[in-house]
Amino acid sequence: GSIETEHCVREAAPDECAFLGLSEGDEVISFTRVCLADSTPIMIETNVFPRAGFEFLVDAKLGGISLYKLIEEKAGKVPHMVGECRISSTRADVALADVLSVSVGEPLFVFTAQYNDQDEKPLYMGVQRVVGSGGMLPKLDNSFKALRGGVGRVVITRSDQIGLCGTT
Repeated sequence: GSIETEHCVREAAPDECAFLGLSEGDEVISFTRVCLADSTPIMIETNVFPRAGFEFLVDAKLGGISLYKLIEEKAGKVPHMVGECRISSTRADVALADVLSVSVGEPLFVFTAQYNDQDEKPLYMGVQRVVGSGGMLPKLDNSFKALRGGVGRVVITRSDQIGLCGTT
């Protein structure tokens, strides 16, 4: 499942304007959720959508639901990642450590990606910070091996609950 921790409407940042095709001063809907596997926080994700066309997200309760299913039902759009997912790492600061129930300094994987709809129109931007412990390293290693071996797409999950976060 997931727990929504932040939800706001704000002015779009320059990189958001560039990808989403917005003008300076346009608004976006930004929300952050902690994703759980077996009641354990494993990831915090922040997603940014243009406000226009996604007004239903302004008041939506996004904890514990599939984001992809909601987007398909309400907007008729099917998200998919475009380009490359940038993978980096960071360490949990005090705020992230508290939310993710890890120690300050815990390694986190950072996945930054952009998503289009089924018509290849920009849909949203997302950043996921994933707890590095708890078995993620072997899963990432196996995923990279599969990709090098010719597999076109790899979806990493810890349990079937992670799908509720809308990231698969």
